[in-house]
Amino acid sequence: MLPVANFTPVDVCITQPVAFHDISTVNGDSIVSWSWNLGDGNVSFQQDPLHAYSTSASYPVVLTVTSSAGCSSTLADTVNVYPLPVANFSFNHDCQGSSIPFQDLSTTGLGNITVWNWNFGDGTTSNLQNPT
Repeated sequence: MLPVANFTPVDVCITQPVAFHDISTVNGDSIVSWSWNLGDGNVSFQQDPLHAYSTSASYPVVLTVTSSAGCSSTLADTVNVYPLPVANFSFNHDCQGSSIPFQDLSTTGLGNITVWNWNFGDGTTSNLQNPT
């Protein structure tokens, strides 16, 4: 029988390795070899490789599986590796005891920033983008 190559791509940030997980199937036979083209010039012959990308980009990943009968199947999909956001903010110095508005100036090269965790150093915190 012809195997069906399959994996689910996982998007990650640049500091995280991608854990590829083969979910290929074949009826009445077994898969005996895996060939991964990881899209950045690297290859793996492991069933479930772990790979760290060195730059943020979209990578075309190709998995080819082969059954013990010598039949093979290929699947291509994309893995997105996102850059880390750069945290930045501004505020105006004010009189002691006055509320101080903070402005988020953080940036990211791809996607959107969706979570903020402020720690003001005095025991107070905020999850707002622009807290006071």
